Amino acid sequence: MFPEPVEGPVSAFASVPFDELRARGDELRARGGKLRARGGKLRARGDELRVRGKDASYPAGVTDPQPGLRIGFVPGVTLTKWRRIWGERFPKIRLELVEVAQPDQRPALVEGRVDMCFVRLPVDPDQLHLIPLYEEVPVVVVAKDHPVSLFEEVSLADLSEENVLDDVDPADAFDLVAGGAGVIVVPHSIARSHSRRDLVYRPVSDAAPTRIALGWPADGASELVEDFIGIVRGRTVNSSRTPKAPPAVKATPKADPPRRPPSGRRGARPVARHRRG
Repeated sequence: MFPEPVEGPVSAFASVPFDELRARGDELRARGGKLRARGGKLRARGDELRVRGKDASYPAGVTDPQPGLRIGFVPGVTLTKWRRIWGERFPKIRLELVEVAQPDQRPALVEGRVDMCFVRLPVDPDQLHLIPLYEEVPVVVVAKDHPVSLFEEVSLADLSEENVLDDVDPADAFDLVAGGAGVIVVPHSIARSHSRRDLVYRPVSDAAPTRIALGWPADGASELVEDFIGIVRGRTVNSSRTPKAPPAVKATPKADPPRRPPSGRRGARPVARHRRG
């Protein structure tokens, strides 16, 4: 008597023809070969970067090749200026920018997915350092033909009878407003980034502004983090931790050449004059 078939992964292939199993095995081996080849290329690229990194110029106090900084930012934050300044001061240190959804801003920092993040307050400050940077003007976004579009600004009282959409996915909110489902109140930077012809936005004069801050883990301080903080705070290249060029050596002034005797041959003795008796 033959034993009963064993339940599990092996028995799952019992009804598959042998030729099909062999074809699957050949396909898996081919995929494995491609992955090994790709891994070899990645290792070679890593070796090349390590060699190139040995002669890189690094910020003050940084002597070994660094992976760079990974900076997160919530929608609406523009980093063009700070990214440009970083590239000018540390051209060989990579600065990677990652957009982070607002509900995910704290987890991204605590879990180490980013080194620093431009967050929109409020954020639980536990285990974090936060530097408030600036405030954002709140605006209401409405359909182009909405009565609000006729005013330069509105108040919260003007919106009391409107269907203000809260807790709506930002990806869908602007489409809902354009379709007449209601209005939304968002920071000006977000409204500007979603600007479109069928929508308008107006400042809300008495709504509380939102604030943008720069945050990083309390135990995540490093030389690169300090240098990025300096750039955001507006330190100049002379006041930051950026390596400075050695001062130029002033040329020593040359001595004046010796003057010639006022008259006669060089080295001639003066002729003595005698009075007549």
